[in-house]
Amino acid sequence: MDEKGNDYTKEFIYGAKRVKNLSKKYKIEKAILKSGSPSCGVRLIYNGRFNGQKKEGSGVLAATLKRNGLEVEEID
Repeated sequence: MDEKGNDYTKEFIYGAKRVKNLSKKYKIEKAILKSGSPSCGVRLIYNGRFNGQKKEGSGVLAATLKRNGLEVEEID
């Protein structure tokens, strides 16, 4: 959700599925993702309160790729 309450869950899931399918098509084994992102965070993601604080967890893309056997790494 953004600060105005708009829910982008469907878009995040759609994007994650597209990347997963492309990774399979091109036989990609590892993804390097941006830390903290609600999509790409591997270990920590922003808490959703728009206060700059993070919580434990994986973003939608990171979780999807991990579940499908890809190695994921994050950078700042």
